[in-house]
Amino acid sequence: MQDRRLSLDVLLDIDVGLARTGVLPESTPELTGHITNSSNLQLKGIQAYAGFVQHIRSYPERKKASLECMHRAADLFCNLKEKERGCTIFSGTGTGTYDIDIQIPELTELQVGSYAVMDAEYLDIAAKDDPARFSDFQPALTLLSTVVSVNNPEFESV
Repeated sequence: MQDRRLSLDVLLDIDVGLARTGVLPESTPELTGHITNSSNLQLKGIQAYAGFVQHIRSYPERKKASLECMHRAADLFCNLKEKERGCTIFSGTGTGTYDIDIQIPELTELQVGSYAVMDAEYLDIAAKDDPARFSDFQPALTLLSTVVSVNNPEFESV
């Protein structure tokens, strides 16, 4: 990149509890230093995906868990923003918490994607207005089938 005089805008991936990707919040200053000391990298913000809260069945429990994660990430984002002028992006949330995390004013981008096809696990979580089902989005595919015969007693219908 340096030889070609190219630059790259980057987001810090913050581990907000999923323990799958990202740096722990306390490691952010060190990584920020590496980025800002590079002539080819520009820190544009953070991304904080709390995938582990997306499928919590209880809406109140999911709301509490998600807001705790996103508030911690928002605090970190605000601190970075004070120090780094170009830090303007706070990307986070997911399909299961899209309507919860919009309460975080610092959030600039929603990482919702499952809503496009709606995997079956989302159908088993509570929605804000429906404690039995997350019906905000519908599955992209449904299958209608009919059993025409059962020739093996082990396969009897239930």
